[in-house]
Order: sequence, then C-alpha cells, then structure tokens
Amino acid sequence: MAVLIESLMGACVHPTFISEWLGSGDWWTIRLAVIIGIPTYINGFAAVPLVANLIDMGMIPGAKIAFLIGGGVTNVPGTLAVFTPAQKPLFMWCIFLSLLGALISGVLYQVSIGLF
Repeated sequence: MAVLIESLMGACVHPTFISEWLGSGDWWTIRLAVIIGIPTYINGFAAVPLVANLIDMGMIPGAKIAFLIGGGVTNVPGTLAVFTPAQKPLFMWCIFLSLLGALISGVLYQVSIGLF
C-alpha cells in the first residue's frame, strides 16, 4: 500500500506544489503539515517511503517531523484505542494535545537545525 501511495503521489502531485507549500519555511508551513497529516494513515511501513518522497519534492525537515507525528497519532487504529475506553471530552483533549505536540516538535526541530 505504501508503494502505491508513493507512486500515486509522485505521479499526481507536482514537486513545485510541495516545495511551495511545505518547503517554503513560512510560519504556516509546519502547521499545514500537521493538518495534512491528520487524514493521512501513517504507520511504520508507510511512513518511510511516503516521507522520503515528500522530502525529495522539497518538504522542509520540521514539516516532515510534524507530518509524521500528526499522521501517526490520528490514524484510525490509534484513535480507536484511545476513544474506546475514554469519554468524548477526554478523547478530544488527547487528540488536541497530540497535534499540539506534533506542531511543537516540528517547530523545535526546525529551530534546532537552524532553518527557522
């Protein structure tokens, strides 16, 4: 499945789109990566080729980290594991904190390598 997604992304998404929107280093770049990561099903096997392709297309490193964490915490199996034993407010709080952590991690990584 990961290879299929990677090949479709390579064929359908123009590299300049990724470099303009996720590679510019603007203030909203990492936030956009978190938002894009939310509906993306990311697991250990799919993440490596998918993110490698995004990096080749021009994604900045901080956006890469935010995308990986944002997609990992909001995938269906992960959210169902939290939603089943928890009440809705606790579930929403968990998702909010996870996405905030993804955003903070992406920004801190970008600052630590000196590109922000």
